[in-house]
Amino acid sequence: MRNQRRQDNIEINQDLDFQSRYWMIERISWIIIVTVLLAASLGLFGSGPFSSAMMGDKEGPMWLEYDRFERLKTPTVLSVHLGPGVASNGRARIWLSRYYLERVQIEQVIPQPKNMEVASDRFIYVFKVAERDKSTLVIFRLKPEKPGVLSARLGLVDGPSLSFGQLIYP
Repeated sequence: MRNQRRQDNIEINQDLDFQSRYWMIERISWIIIVTVLLAASLGLFGSGPFSSAMMGDKEGPMWLEYDRFERLKTPTVLSVHLGPGVASNGRARIWLSRYYLERVQIEQVIPQPKNMEVASDRFIYVFKVAERDKSTLVIFRLKPEKPGVLSARLGLVDGPSLSFGQLIYP
């Protein structure tokens, strides 16, 4: 409804219905902007407290640190912690699912594996472990190659396994 009112000898056109809708849209826009900024600061679009994740039991034979949200072709890290006593004959054998490895590019593995084996559904990395009674950290530096939801599995040969997922933004 358009009204025309006179204030201080100035004619002002006003449409209160339009103004009311405009204010509502403005409030909704501000709520969306604040929500997006809050989600970004908490790690929904990159690093942050909601992005970092851990799988497994820190007192168990294996646990994993990774980021839930990643960007396409941006370097990321999987940190695999092996508990004491996991190695047998001085070697620890970790496997990663083929499905996961076909969607990421491994840039570096620290420490460098002594050997690598290929099975139908997984790749097995064999690491030399000097001290059997101490924890060992294995770091996979990789880059996601495909956007979308990426599910993965990793585990110890003849031992427990962990499943985790990542969302890869384009």
